[in-house]
Amino acid sequence: MTGYTVIIGSSNATCRAELVEYFHDQYNVVQADTPETFEALLNGKPERLSAVIIDFTHSRTDGFTALRMVRNRYTSEELPAFLIFDDLEDDAVEAGYDAGATDVIVRPYTKFAHRRITEAIRLHEARLRLQAALQETERAHAEAVRQQDVARQALKQAEQARQEAEAARKEAEDARYVSDQFIKRMPGGLFRYKADGDEELDVINEGLVKMFGCDDEADLREYTHNSFRGIVLDEDLEAAEHEIWSQIHMGPEPGCDKLSYRIRRKDGEIRWVEDWGRYIVDPSGQAWFYVVVLDITEKIKNQNELMRSNNRLRVLSEMSHDLMFDVDVDAKTAEVFGDFNSRFGREVRTADIKRLAELAGLETKTEDTIDIAAHKPAATGRESLDTDMTIPNAEGDPIWCRFQSVAFSDGPDDGDKRFIGRLLDTHEMMMRQLLYQTKAERDAMTGAYNREAGIAKISEILDEGNGPFSLLFIDLDDFKAINDTYGHPVGDLALSQVSSHLKKTAREGDVVVRFGGDEFAMFLQGVGHGEKLERIIESISHEAYADFPCDQIANPTDTLTLSIGVACTEKAGATFEELYTCADHALYQVKRQGKSNSIVYDMSAGQ
Repeated sequence: MTGYTVIIGSSNATCRAELVEYFHDQYNVVQADTPETFEALLNGKPERLSAVIIDFTHSRTDGFTALRMVRNRYTSEELPAFLIFDDLEDDAVEAGYDAGATDVIVRPYTKFAHRRITEAIRLHEARLRLQAALQETERAHAEAVRQQDVARQALKQAEQARQEAEAARKEAEDARYVSDQFIKRMPGGLFRYKADGDEELDVINEGLVKMFGCDDEADLREYTHNSFRGIVLDEDLEAAEHEIWSQIHMGPEPGCDKLSYRIRRKDGEIRWVEDWGRYIVDPSGQAWFYVVVLDITEKIKNQNELMRSNNRLRVLSEMSHDLMFDVDVDAKTAEVFGDFNSRFGREVRTADIKRLAELAGLETKTEDTIDIAAHKPAATGRESLDTDMTIPNAEGDPIWCRFQSVAFSDGPDDGDKRFIGRLLDTHEMMMRQLLYQTKAERDAMTGAYNREAGIAKISEILDEGNGPFSLLFIDLDDFKAINDTYGHPVGDLALSQVSSHLKKTAREGDVVVRFGGDEFAMFLQGVGHGEKLERIIESISHEAYADFPCDQIANPTDTLTLSIGVACTEKAGATFEELYTCADHALYQVKRQGKSNSIVYDMSAGQ
């Protein structure tokens, strides 16, 4: 048998047996004696079905029904189907071909008829094998294409890897070149020496050669006897070596050391250097010191000069009643020159130093501390300061002083921030000046700013601050009638009552001004058009005359009223003149509409 299956459908057992006899040697034969059985076999989808032979002799209808079942499942290319009839009728043969029969056989079933069927089956099987071969060829081709793509990708990756390796090689060469150039040309000196008794020099750079004023590397090795001992000035050698080993064994970072010592150049000049070294043991067990040295001669000179300056400050402060400060922010130290205790009745505090530092232009943090001082300021563009300030005494009362300071940066890279300042005793002078200033700025009756001082104060805030802002003009309605009816003392009391309420309503940063006669102005910082402004206006309108201390007016909150014109803006850059014009116009509109009301003009919205 070939492994292919043939379904034989026949209602006649003799005919079925005859057909089975013809096919059983070559195919797996399955039989159906009714159309229903035939349909069940088709539904079972036998494996490798090669053909169906339909021989329902007692009914042509059954034969055509079985053929339609086949064609509903398989096309003629997919499965050969053969009809066998008992007699030859042209219309039956034609109907069989029309219904999709591969061939129509008329009994008797002869070897010739059998050959027609088997040839058709072989042709079909050959077609199936060809299709399978074509599919396998297509799969093989697809796999070959895939393998080719894989090979191309692998080749591309290999090329990319080669390029990356080449780039890495070039980068390594560049890094080596940069490293060599850095070591060769870096400022200061760089060298390595053995950490043993001889301390023999191994590697040195051009910077070290120049530092010693030698002609070349060979000249330096000869001058220093090719040893670390020949680098350090004899007077400093013992202390330097002791400090190196002490720091290595006991320092916070084992293996590191930092110290300063002197060297003698080949021309005899003495220079100070700062030595940064690291102790390293290589894989072979040899111990080395890797060292960078920087010339700090100028730094030492500056430190000595500063020390001399400090001594001068100390003497000058002791000869005067002034206080002077030398605060080194990076070192977290503060020196106070003068008798702070006798001036303020207490010792100087960290808070005092921090406040002075901030006034000098150096920012501080709340949690920072100092030795007497320990704060960590930020850089500032301010170089000098001359300002008046207060420091509390033992009872907490402010004592006026004049603080003068200079903030500057020093150090090798201008990274150290410091200031030097002094406090001058100006308390009595400032108290007199403040008294004169208060009298000049304040309205004598109400205590509010007068017109000139108020405009200046508001303009200053507008120049420095960001919006929103609001300017309220408050006018006492019919103030002349109040004076005429109740007398000027009651009128003055009404003015003082309104001023008192406005100052009580104002927050820090707000400004209350007696603009003239019966008119006040109130400038609000950080308040724009909205509910907050409405609440403030409502409070002024209805509460300004609450608890009015005058029995002559029975219902002051009803009798005494206010008209309020308001201008507000959300933007920065507004001027007093712009706010004044809009607020004055709003007040004018209130007066025209009957007084005892308020109008708000929003400059940002134009309404």
